[in-house]
Amino acid sequence: DLEARSALDRGDLAGARRAAEDAARIAESSLGPKQMKTALAYRKLAELERLTGDAKSSSKTMERANAIWQKELGVRPSYIADIKMQIGKDREAAEDLPGAEAAYQETLQIRKDYFGPDHTAVAEALQQLSRIKQKTNQLDLARALELESAQILLRALGGAHPRVLTAYESLASHAAERGSLSVARSDLKAVLAAASEVKLPDLKALAHTWTIQADYASQDHDAVAAEESYSRALSFLDRFGEDAKLDRLPVLYKLREFYQSIGREDAAARTDEQARAIERSSAASVK
Repeated sequence: DLEARSALDRGDLAGARRAAEDAARIAESSLGPKQMKTALAYRKLAELERLTGDAKSSSKTMERANAIWQKELGVRPSYIADIKMQIGKDREAAEDLPGAEAAYQETLQIRKDYFGPDHTAVAEALQQLSRIKQKTNQLDLARALELESAQILLRALGGAHPRVLTAYESLASHAAERGSLSVARSDLKAVLAAASEVKLPDLKALAHTWTIQADYASQDHDAVAAEESYSRALSFLDRFGEDAKLDRLPVLYKLREFYQSIGREDAAARTDEQARAIERSSAASVK
């Protein structure tokens, strides 16, 4: 272990991995397969295999460590679920999608049994499964899993939580990629309605979601909704004060382009001047 750490400090990943391999071999031969130290030695080796880009070996080594924890030591299910999740990520990185899906499915079931079906840890496992379904072109199943995950997060954390907003933005993005702008807008409408009930939201995160909603409305040729959504985004950033001054710029650029696209040149010019005023102010403050 000490040799592995020393090699890591020197930036010698290959040497660290060789030392970790020796440590795992010595631990199993001297301590036996039912020792916590043996499982930890295998986990350290897996981490180094991952660092060297060998996800396939890492997943197999993590499975060895997991077998000790699960079958020999009987550690708590939540820990086993975390190990299964990492195995799934390693398999996914190694392009073993069926293996990754199986690991994520095990993670999901363990977490549902241990935490209950509405826990955020369950939502995380659903997101991982959804991504595998996306990669294997099972798009309807992917959306169903992603929607279930987003709804769990919404119930658990509330509409204005950044993690919830990100989940719904991803859900909407996948709908838009399939050409369903109306579905994408509906997804965001649901979370934005819930966010409106929150007294102290994350203003920047909420402004970002409103901007995306405005983009979809613009693409969907709904000029009224697009203008309103861009304005809502800017209003949230205004409430944030001077610290959000630079965050206003990309929204103003989008709004200017939107006005130009619908022939409202006067509004586009006013918006452009607002953006330029921020740029001038920022340049002056740097000087």
